[in-house]
Amino acid sequence: MSSESSDMSAADLGSSAAGMASIIMLSKVLSVAVLGVSFIFISRMLGSSVYGIYVLATAIIGLFDAIGNFGIGSAFNKFISQYKRNPEKVSAILSSGFLILISVGIALSLLTFIFSGPISYYALHTAEYNYIVKFIAIAILASMLFGASYPILIGIGDRREAAISVLTEALVQGVLSVGLIVLGFGVLGPIIGLIAGYLSSFFVTIFFLKLKMVYKLVIPSKADLRQIFHFSLPIAVSNIFNTLAGNLSTVVLGILTTTIVLGNFGIASKINYIFDIILGSISLSLLSAFAIASSTKKNKSRLGVMYSYSLFIAVVFISPVIFYMALFSTPLVNLLFGFTYKVAPLYISLISIGVLINFSASLASTMLMSINKVKQIMKNNIIISIIEIAIMPFAIYKLGGEGLIILLFLVAPVVNNFLFLRSAHRYIKFNINIWKISRVVISALVSAGMAFAVLQFLQFGSLFRVIAGIVIIAFVYPLFITVFRGAEDQDLENIKKFTKDIPVVRQFMSLIILYNESIIKRK
Repeated sequence: MSSESSDMSAADLGSSAAGMASIIMLSKVLSVAVLGVSFIFISRMLGSSVYGIYVLATAIIGLFDAIGNFGIGSAFNKFISQYKRNPEKVSAILSSGFLILISVGIALSLLTFIFSGPISYYALHTAEYNYIVKFIAIAILASMLFGASYPILIGIGDRREAAISVLTEALVQGVLSVGLIVLGFGVLGPIIGLIAGYLSSFFVTIFFLKLKMVYKLVIPSKADLRQIFHFSLPIAVSNIFNTLAGNLSTVVLGILTTTIVLGNFGIASKINYIFDIILGSISLSLLSAFAIASSTKKNKSRLGVMYSYSLFIAVVFISPVIFYMALFSTPLVNLLFGFTYKVAPLYISLISIGVLINFSASLASTMLMSINKVKQIMKNNIIISIIEIAIMPFAIYKLGGEGLIILLFLVAPVVNNFLFLRSAHRYIKFNINIWKISRVVISALVSAGMAFAVLQFLQFGSLFRVIAGIVIIAFVYPLFITVFRGAEDQDLENIKKFTKDIPVVRQFMSLIILYNESIIKRK
């Protein structure tokens, strides 16, 4: 890298990461809008019991996908960010990664296809659904290809192309899933839609790479395969244990409870996908920025500062969303999915709090990955998964879905924070301004609590409460974050820097900052 590119300030790196994160996040928000509409149709048309079968099917896909992921997407993102000025090296990385990924994916898909009968019998309580499991086998390979494809475009720095790839998956999946259910395919419809969406995004990514005319498939050398394998293997083991408990828990929940409970759990999990989008977009983009920062000693010294401030700014943005989801979960579920899903609102509220607790650990994991401490990430995730799997049967047996939610989204995040923050402190010096972040969280909680109390007292319908809650929080949150001194003048200036290259977000933040400044002047 040139001295100019390697000698970047934390603000420059943050702005670059924020720009990429915003584009990916915007594309995923649009994806959620598309999939959200289709999801509403799917859940309503299938009903809570049949929808529970679909939830279990996607959990099986996720379970095998976690085993076969091999961290190739993360490897593509990190190494392509570092070597993007060297097309030959990038071509070698792509060829090595896809050779490993496709080999493992085909093996797992064949294994699932062969054992479709027993999987159907034990997971779905009947062998007659073995045809569903056979389609799941195809979805496993498709999911792995999708998971590794758009991170390539992020690593190259192609924001628009990465966004198009993400949106393509959502559009194809959403339209095809609903269409096939209408045509009478039942629960098989959304599974076929899922496969088609994954593959369409993969082929769109390949198309964009072909347009560049600089990347090509080559015969990987042993050194290239070794580089990808050594970086990816600990991430693969980490991914297995990181997602094993979540996906396995759905299967165990299906065995120990009913498909109706699974349906409610599935609704809550889909709502949680909104938070996954935010966290995933931030983590993917920060991985590139952290990787650049850690490539030179001068920038590496800023890595801890960048982590701490990225955490603060992220909490400023996501905490009002989290408390809105936690307090307004009942009208949201009633409005979108009907009154069939009775306990889903409780699940959503608990999940929301867990996301906030886990956020610092999530960014710490990304920072560790950027400095190649993937074995440490693996060790931490193994410990967490062992704890979750050991407690899981007892939690589900005693408390059902509530026990599972408490375990995965309240107990696990606390352990996550302890392990990942302790690990990060070993390698990088950083200080988290706990009191300042606490003031931001209190501001968001008070804002959401005020909106909830006012609308609860007035007894309006679900639609009005959902919309009015957003409006009230958007109006009072800047007020409370100023009153409680969660964000001060310098923070507003830094937020301007972080969002200066982001379309739409730049204009929106200018209005918010203007509003905050007017409040400060009146104090």
